[in-house]
Amino acid sequence: MKEMFAMDADAKNAGVTVITGLGSTPGVSNLLAKYGASKFAEVDDIRIAWAGGAADSQGLAVIMHVAYAVTGHIPSYKNGEWVEIPAASEPEIVELPKPFGRMRVFHTGHTEPLTLPRYIKTKNVSLRGTLDPDWTSNLAVFLVKMGSTDTHEKIARVAKVIHALEFILRVGGIPVSTVRVEVTGRQNGASERFVSSATDTMGKLTVIPAAIGAALLARGEIKQPGVYAPEGVIESVPFFKELARQDVNVVGVPEVA
Repeated sequence: MKEMFAMDADAKNAGVTVITGLGSTPGVSNLLAKYGASKFAEVDDIRIAWAGGAADSQGLAVIMHVAYAVTGHIPSYKNGEWVEIPAASEPEIVELPKPFGRMRVFHTGHTEPLTLPRYIKTKNVSLRGTLDPDWTSNLAVFLVKMGSTDTHEKIARVAKVIHALEFILRVGGIPVSTVRVEVTGRQNGASERFVSSATDTMGKLTVIPAAIGAALLARGEIKQPGVYAPEGVIESVPFFKELARQDVNVVGVPEVA
């Protein structure tokens, strides 16, 4: 992401618009955060939590992504500063949308903490995630602790093994995924909390947002050249109206009802 933002001047000079990370998380999560932040005069915290059902994912790329996300140190945003924290740290229990319910989530390496503070004035941005069933998350963390994911070559090897056993690991998992965003801020002097979410299959949550972004660019509805995260250049409400039209379950954005 840092390398992408470093290309901003070149993109502007070339008259090219680049939108980064427009899937589920990052992507839908960023725009839910933007929508939630618009409800407050001042924003204090943006807390993102995602859950992937083991029965909802298949393929080598997903497995490798999870391995990278829970390995080493990852970016977060605390007290107005970017920091590096251990992946899979600071677990907490979050009430996720149905059919997930209360689940344990922990810090994972996604890009929202790097991008949201560029566009939204806030003190903190955190991103946590988990897999369902919970033991699949424990397996991922165990492999990290065993040193099985500390190089690209090791991740590739262990991902191939897990991929071969995927038909077993998917048993008992929920066949959908979700992303939940909680924004805490102040309005008229009172501290309030705003929660929104989107739930569907990983395929729809990943592909449809990217298609919406591509259509916006193709129709010339986004004209600003440069490199942007979704929240920097896409309007939330029209985006979620289109997402809802594709039968994605969006909660907390009344304009799509």
